[in-house]
Amino acid sequence: IMGSNTVHVPGEIIVSAGIDTTINLTLNTTALYSFEPSLVESFCLHPAYPNPFNPVSTIRYDLPQPSEVSLIVYDILGREVTTLVDEYMEPGYHQVQWDGRDFASGIYIARLHCRYAGQARLVTPEYSKSIKMVLLK
Repeated sequence: IMGSNTVHVPGEIIVSAGIDTTINLTLNTTALYSFEPSLVESFCLHPAYPNPFNPVSTIRYDLPQPSEVSLIVYDILGREVTTLVDEYMEPGYHQVQWDGRDFASGIYIARLHCRYAGQARLVTPEYSKSIKMVLLK
């Protein structure tokens, strides 16, 4: 760092340097982002990334309540090609990777289906959403 500069990222690290090139690092314990499960407000299936992909893509999804979760990938003709998730899951932010190495190039549909698995209904009894993914080889 040249001259007297200070870089401050809230909730992260403060880095400063003077002309004598002394670097002081101060950790700030205040978190800017929290990934506590209780902070998830609604079900969400995020776009896959990267997309288009070769050979691996990451699929993120959010669960506001305990749920039976299935995440299934279909080809463009609607045939099931693989099941990525089929289990009970706690609330929170989740992600899974799909390795398309053994599949042909083309368009695929990832479908997330969640069914509430608790005593009392907190948000909604069911959620379903699909996203398009493009595998390029």
